[in-house]
Amino acid sequence: MRNPFGKKKKQPQVPAAAAASTEQSKRPSKGEATSHSGHQQQHHYGSEKPPPTVASSQSRPRSSSNTFQPLRHRSSTFMNRLHAYTQRTLGSGGTLYEAVVLPRGENCGGWVVVNLFDYFNDLSALWDVVAKDASLQNFKAGEGYPSGIEYKWKPSGPNSQPFSVSAPDYVNRTMQWAYETLNDKSLFPDDDDEELCTSIWSTKLFATTVSTLFKRIFRVYAILYSSFFNTFDALDLSAELNSCFKHFMFFSLEFQLLQDSEVAVLDIIVKPIKAQHMKSELEAKRNKENKAKRTNA
Repeated sequence: MRNPFGKKKKQPQVPAAAAASTEQSKRPSKGEATSHSGHQQQHHYGSEKPPPTVASSQSRPRSSSNTFQPLRHRSSTFMNRLHAYTQRTLGSGGTLYEAVVLPRGENCGGWVVVNLFDYFNDLSALWDVVAKDASLQNFKAGEGYPSGIEYKWKPSGPNSQPFSVSAPDYVNRTMQWAYETLNDKSLFPDDDDEELCTSIWSTKLFATTVSTLFKRIFRVYAILYSSFFNTFDALDLSAELNSCFKHFMFFSLEFQLLQDSEVAVLDIIVKPIKAQHMKSELEAKRNKENKAKRTNA
């Protein structure tokens, strides 16, 4: 499959062990810089407490495959029921659009959380394909990003300033922050008390955190496509990368969770997905109208 970004100068060789691997708080930072061809843009997320400093690798909860432990919901909770709904929809031949649309009568906040867990697990598995390779250390600060883009990292602290890191370092920091954030039970409770969960999901802090999570997940995908697509393609895993990204984008488009300015860096990939999502949305609307007509006939 052709890399939409063309040939990359830096393409680490993935060890055989990685080729076999397809398995798989904590507040948003106050600001995070994105450089576009040398121009820095500052994004502010309110005055909430910034996330903790990224922990050392020794303290990170890892599975035997060197990825983060998959995030799961307890079987007794309504969150697990929502997760099962998605799996049933896709497993029974349902469309991707049907799998992301809010189920009738369900809470939107809970639906977002359930899908966020899945998207983190997907991304963790994808990053594990290349994360073990020692040559990632050869990337210098500011390297490995899409052309004309640099995502700068802002540590915790009111007076801290964004600084340049390599793309692999940015991904590692993002994954650690996301893991800690999604495990923060004050924001993402895994509880069968739906009233408690709903009250948390209606807060401004929750909305801000979700927005930051989707933005940073997208940025990791932008890095994977721009610097590591050839690696996935060589391992016959490009279809998995594309499938996970399309699912993530369908959901983001359905609930308008990403700004156009953010996704423009992957415009060559995102545009066809937007068109497919719009087509699916129109088809679903027509089917609903036709069903209503048959019922009233």
